[in-house]
Amino acid sequence: MNTPPMNIFEAAVRDETALRTALEEADVVPAALVLVHLTGDLALLGRVHTK
Repeated sequence: MNTPPMNIFEAAVRDETALRTALEEADVVPAALVLVHLTGDLALLGRVHTK
């Protein structure tokens, strides 16, 4: 059975350690590319630091 997305989000927020770990391991490049696409602000790419 699949867990609804909101339940996954709520669980992550309740477990701050798990949330911080997930954020530290997350690849920000796809999110940055979406943000640049939505805003049209290419300067945002200069602010992205990858591992």
